[in-house]
Amino acid sequence: MHRVRLASFAIPLTLLPLLLAGCGGSSPDKTLTSVSSWTATVHLATADFRRRRVPTLYATELRDQARSALLDSRRTLGSQPLAVDDRRRATASLDSLHAALASLDHELDAP
Repeated sequence: MHRVRLASFAIPLTLLPLLLAGCGGSSPDKTLTSVSSWTATVHLATADFRRRRVPTLYATELRDQARSALLDSRRTLGSQPLAVDDRRRATASLDSLHAALASLDHELDAP
């Protein structure tokens, strides 16, 4: 049964970077949309992992991809001039993804 579940999640995980790359550009709005998407994905993966609906390998690979996206987004947003309100929104969005990743890390480390 785990083989079937792993196979069903392996395809979406491999397609996710391609879909995000297809968004193109590095405007703040596109970057923040990507961060928001990653945050939602990590929340869903955490909930499903907690319920044992996804294997550890999937959750770990997704976490690693999301962490890479977080670092790239921080770099991208940090290099762009943003208005004060946009900077606050960017910081809140990045903090949300960081917190979601911490929650997934906690679940992965739990016995």
